[in-house]
Amino acid sequence: MIRGKVDDDLQPMISIQLLDHTGQYKDFDVKLDTGFNGELGLPASVLNIIEKTHFETRAVRFANDRSEIVNAYYVDALIDGETRRMIAMDFGSGSRLLGMDALPSWTGCVEFKINGDVTIQKPN
Repeated sequence: MIRGKVDDDLQPMISIQLLDHTGQYKDFDVKLDTGFNGELGLPASVLNIIEKTHFETRAVRFANDRSEIVNAYYVDALIDGETRRMIAMDFGSGSRLLGMDALPSWTGCVEFKINGDVTIQKPN
């Protein structure tokens, strides 16, 4: 199970752990974004901290229906006690997003009020 809180802008935020260049997992807060079609979207500053391997360039679609081509990298994430290889897209100076491809078939609940509870669970 992944737990988080709704921030002051009513955005559902969770913390995930990403493997950094020293071989240690480091916590990063990300917004759960139902309009993002990828796994992870990270700013270049975060990608410079973590261990990554260039994968390809790919198109990303945002909730406002805007699309762009970005570099994509393999990163290792520790989610709910399991290490997973994920694809992180370079958003330049943009946001930290966890998209819908990251947790296929998981279920979630968000209480949309400031400090509201965010809960995401693996399927049984």
